[in-house]
Amino acid sequence: MEFTDIAMQLSKEAWQASFHHPFVLQLQEGDLEPAIFRYYLIQDAYYLKAFSEAYHLLAEKTSNQEMKRLLKQNAQSLVEGELFIRQQFFKELEISDQEMEQHPIAPTCYHYISHIYRQFEEANQAIAFASLLPCPWLYHDIGKSLILNHHQILSTNNGLKPILRMNSNSK
Repeated sequence: MEFTDIAMQLSKEAWQASFHHPFVLQLQEGDLEPAIFRYYLIQDAYYLKAFSEAYHLLAEKTSNQEMKRLLKQNAQSLVEGELFIRQQFFKELEISDQEMEQHPIAPTCYHYISHIYRQFEEANQAIAFASLLPCPWLYHDIGKSLILNHHQILSTNNGLKPILRMNSNSK
């Protein structure tokens, strides 16, 4: 059995609970409060910047040239894709630098990023590599589910199409 199969099997209950989180449910029903979405975008911007940097840091630590190339490619994809889309949201929703300053990184976001960075101190680099997997994998699965099972999300003008399409297509 592959590592990812074992990890999924062991985390299945928590994984499935993510699909029923109030944020996801409100998003799929179209009744997510705009203020909550703004807050999510701000926190997500903090996370994505740190996550992109984590890819770069791990690329510098590995001697495996193929892994180095893939990590740098993933970091660049975050900048050109996810972070670019967030910048468009920030413009459309008029989220300013001042608003970002008013909403510093939340403890949950900070702790998750810190957890990832702590894994870089392990002697076994596979642990650090594995720490980068869950978030994009879960976003992929949730994005795919929202597109397949909740078509109204794509038919409404809620601006989520680029994020959902990106998350459901990437793996």
